[in-house]
Amino acid sequence: MNFFRSAATAFASLSLLAPLVAPAQAARNPHVVLLETVQAAGVSVLINPDWCHEQDPADGDIYGFYAGGEGLMVICPEEARKGEEAPAWTEEDLDTLRHEAHHLLQDCMDGVLSHSLRPALEDPVGFASDILGEQTLINIARVYGRHGASEETIVLEFEAFAVAAMDRPDLQIQEIKRFCPQAY
Repeated sequence: MNFFRSAATAFASLSLLAPLVAPAQAARNPHVVLLETVQAAGVSVLINPDWCHEQDPADGDIYGFYAGGEGLMVICPEEARKGEEAPAWTEEDLDTLRHEAHHLLQDCMDGVLSHSLRPALEDPVGFASDILGEQTLINIARVYGRHGASEETIVLEFEAFAVAAMDRPDLQIQEIKRFCPQAY
């Protein structure tokens, strides 16, 4: 798949969050600021590209992904139609933004955006277990294992799912600014 990166895409992505918040509140909405922080770290964000609608249903629902080597994040809003420019955001979409933003943080842990992810926390499995519970971790491991994910990748996913579940974009913003200094 060949995605392009441009300033126009980055700025257009910000405008796609407009339905999320009233204009007067946009500057204070932590999810908008999280998206801006991701972009300031050098990552282009595509929201609802055609790719989201061209996936094989047998692969399961794909809500988005982070591709650090390409400096790209894709968010596939769950209720968006193909070609829709400003889909309404659901809680699931915001969770996806937080999840994928955590993968950016994991990528920054070695100081280079290269898609060489490593855990951001000292005990990612214990942390994820405390936040999500054992059964959820088993389910995540089962789904990702079925798609050929390594144990290391599954641990990264545990951590990203747990951070997203905390619903603390303000903390994520702080950590991205701290560990992804290339944009600051």
